[in-house]
Amino acid sequence: MLFISLLHLTVLVAQSRSNQQVVDSIYKSLPSISSDKDFVLAYTKMASEYSALDSDKGLFYGKKALEISKKINWNEGQSIALTALGENNFCQGKYPEAFKNYENALRFTKNKSTISQIYRSLAIVYNSQGDYSKSMQYAFDALKMSEIEKNETEKAKNYNTIGAVYFYTNQTSTAISYYNKSLNISRRLNLKREICKSLQNIGSAYSDTYDNKNAVIYFNKSLALAKEIDFKESITTNNFFLGRVYIEEEQLEKALLYIITSKKYAEEIKNYRIFNSCILLEAEIYTKQSDKVSEPEKTTLLNKAESKLQESIDKAKKSNSLINLSRSYKQISNLYFLKKDYKTTVKYQLLYNQIKDSIYNSKSKETIKNLEDKRTIDVRNKEIQIHKIQLENKEKQKWYFISGLFLLAIIGGLLYNQSRNRKKSNQKLSFLNAELDKANKNKMRFFGILNHDLRSPVSSLVHFLHLQKDAPELMTEETKTRLSNQTVNSAERLLQQMEDLLLWSKSQMEKFQAEKKKFPVKQLFSELKNEFVWVENTELFFENPLDLKLFSDKEYLKTILRNLIGNAVKVLENKPDAKIICSAQEISGITKISVKDNGGGTNIEKFKALYDDKESIGIKQGLGLHVIRDLCSAINTEIEVKTDQKIGETEIILSLKKG
Repeated sequence: MLFISLLHLTVLVAQSRSNQQVVDSIYKSLPSISSDKDFVLAYTKMASEYSALDSDKGLFYGKKALEISKKINWNEGQSIALTALGENNFCQGKYPEAFKNYENALRFTKNKSTISQIYRSLAIVYNSQGDYSKSMQYAFDALKMSEIEKNETEKAKNYNTIGAVYFYTNQTSTAISYYNKSLNISRRLNLKREICKSLQNIGSAYSDTYDNKNAVIYFNKSLALAKEIDFKESITTNNFFLGRVYIEEEQLEKALLYIITSKKYAEEIKNYRIFNSCILLEAEIYTKQSDKVSEPEKTTLLNKAESKLQESIDKAKKSNSLINLSRSYKQISNLYFLKKDYKTTVKYQLLYNQIKDSIYNSKSKETIKNLEDKRTIDVRNKEIQIHKIQLENKEKQKWYFISGLFLLAIIGGLLYNQSRNRKKSNQKLSFLNAELDKANKNKMRFFGILNHDLRSPVSSLVHFLHLQKDAPELMTEETKTRLSNQTVNSAERLLQQMEDLLLWSKSQMEKFQAEKKKFPVKQLFSELKNEFVWVENTELFFENPLDLKLFSDKEYLKTILRNLIGNAVKVLENKPDAKIICSAQEISGITKISVKDNGGGTNIEKFKALYDDKESIGIKQGLGLHVIRDLCSAINTEIEVKTDQKIGETEIILSLKKG
């Protein structure tokens, strides 16, 4: 029994001591233990501490605790042992094993504090997998348990977890509020590890809003405290985040130092989840460095990046990490584009789109909002019930006194309601007919696109492949070269049209909302510049003299500009001194982005699809102009066309309204 007291004391001071110190303290006490239950508690605590030191050892002690618990038939012991095993599985990126251990742990316990811990652990794993709805459900369940138990330490941890889910669903301000709740409790209770995590999380939130100055401040605060208490898990993650920030700041050598440090610590504590993320950032650094050197050094750096990304894909598949797999596919698609391997670019872009759609959709936010609403209702439930009883009593008293008076009013009300309901039914029927008509029009538009816009590039691809297969002897080298170029162009057009079609289709979905957030114009222009590196005979200029920031849906806006630039490139094909200028400026508080070309000007009627929603999609003018029109509407952006055949210029101006 003496050891149990000692163990409880160890747990209480663990927040201000290193993981290794806690482990060493328990290990020295092992010879004095005589009870099997005390052995289970000791081994479980060691397993939990080792999750931040050496997950292999953590699994070893967790299995020993589970073995003893089964031997003495102690359910609570099995639960805490399985929870510790789940922690170490998660650190190694073994998500299926972690899920299994956490779910089995729930079967063996009725202790609310233990249940809270398991729910939080499940929330973290689901968050890592991109299943944000389930993650939030478990996070709020964990918080409810800690509130019932009045366990402030658990509350602090649960607030951090809830904040993380909001962060990954792009609800940054809500995330910060929960991080601060955790930070306040942790400082009051001197929970130094949780203070580290909260500071780190707030830094991540600042980084997400491109406030890198404050992000670095919070990461360094967290890192300093983590070093003070030898909290290696937090040392690992803070170095990782600092590396990521310095990549954004284009300080690539400095970023690489932080990433290498993070990778070293991740390998030491066997946290393969962070280790794999470091591999992705290494690939990104090599890719960015390749822009600043000449051949053959550029080729060497791109090959190093490719090797890292293939390694990341393999590890993400083994650990079933959809988020890391999605990021890997996105990066390697961009890499092959830089290497001008467009076939492989398309392959990985399609894989990225498939996984991205499976990870997150517009329903996730709605589900999470419902969960928070449910929690609010639960918290106020007793108050509402009391209030309801009071109202019912008042209504009964009223009824007894004025029932006769209201009788005639009710009869009149019934007649009035009958008339009003009939009118509402007619209105509803008219509305449904209008919606049906709209749906039919969208259906016709969709099939028009499939039959025309997508069929053309696919036909070119099929034609070339058939010639290669059935009659290669009939193809001269000149014909092969010409058809090969046509095939590449068709593949590029197909990829762009598929992306446009996906975005346009989403914009037509009921209740679909644009995801607006703050981002710098230079980032948008940089991404667009990379997408048009293949353009050879036309000069592209991107001007942003005031270094502006926008508040809009970046993917929508990028698609609009990509279509405008792509149209201009087609117009300028084979024209001498071809030039396209993309510029951003702020006039009277309104941000204006323009795309100007010297293609000779044209008839304003060619841009009719930008203004007239009755213009047929995908047949006369192609999908591009309709995508521009619909996406501009979705992000509250006005579009203006200026074309002058005398001076030979066409300029399209986007005016981004506030709100």
